[in-house]
Amino acid sequence: MSTIVLSGIRDQRLELPARMRGESLTRYAVRLAENYANRTTHETRKKKGQFFTPDTVATFMAGLAELQQKSTIRLLDPGAGVGILSAAICDHISTLDKRIQIHVDAIENDKEVVPYLQILLAECQRACKASGQLMTFKIYDEDFESLNIFFMPSIVIRFMMNSKILRLLLEKRSK
Repeated sequence: MSTIVLSGIRDQRLELPARMRGESLTRYAVRLAENYANRTTHETRKKKGQFFTPDTVATFMAGLAELQQKSTIRLLDPGAGVGILSAAICDHISTLDKRIQIHVDAIENDKEVVPYLQILLAECQRACKASGQLMTFKIYDEDFESLNIFFMPSIVIRFMMNSKILRLLLEKRSK
């Protein structure tokens, strides 16, 4: 398996797994999240309130986006993490018969997670290009609430969805 090496993260080299041939973007995002989780303690993630969206939930949410009538999409992911939800949208877009231009505004305030997000969104960009789609992105490495900018997304991904729906999805996953 090849790796991607980044420098400058707390003065250490960070080796991340590369995407495997034929691997979906969503599955790659899950592997990156698992890599991050293996490098940190449960307590650390708990203190930060980190929860990485399960791939089944991300895929379900991406399927809810009504993309057939759109040629341009601006996606706001205010708690991006490693980018699982953005990856699921890109996977979904790659299955469409029409050309779509997507721009992702990804917000992640954990400096330890941002390199994972950078790698994933760059891979999403490559995959979209290979499937005839155009994808651009901007990462904001600060808290969403402290950003003093205005976003006008066409799709807003929020994990704070209806708790009843979320509970049903998680119950289905555990069966």
